[in-house]
Amino acid sequence: MANTSESDAERRDPTLAFLAAWILPGLGHLLLGKPRKALFFFVSLSGLYALGYLLADFRFVRFEDNQFYHVGRWGSGLTWAATWLVEKNPPRGVIPMEHYEIGLLYMCSAGLLNVVLMLNLLGAPPAVRPATRGDGTVDAGPGPADGIPPAAQP
Repeated sequence: MANTSESDAERRDPTLAFLAAWILPGLGHLLLGKPRKALFFFVSLSGLYALGYLLADFRFVRFEDNQFYHVGRWGSGLTWAATWLVEKNPPRGVIPMEHYEIGLLYMCSAGLLNVVLMLNLLGAPPAVRPATRGDGTVDAGPGPADGIPPAAQP
């Protein structure tokens, strides 16, 4: 059984995970078998982007106005695309305009953080479940009883 889970983990492609993470923050980690990280990154990055969009009063920044904010938010993938659709008919006037710059910063930060996570996926090994013994206990791997000093253990 342990060999099956290891071969499944080995078949997961970090390049596909990279592209999936751009489509939806956290999706790349889910494809690599890391569901807790995937949920954390999806909630935190999508939430940060949504909060920024709300603070910016459902407005985008044009490239001519601020190149950094404009390009930075593209790192959010389809999160950016979904808010682009709302831009066609936005509910304006919800938030005072003095929060506009902060909202743009939040959206840009979410996009750039997602790019960092995407780059991290290219070098991330897939998650491998620990091997279990016949009696159902988890094999902890080599330890002090196996002659390997604790400092040299992974």
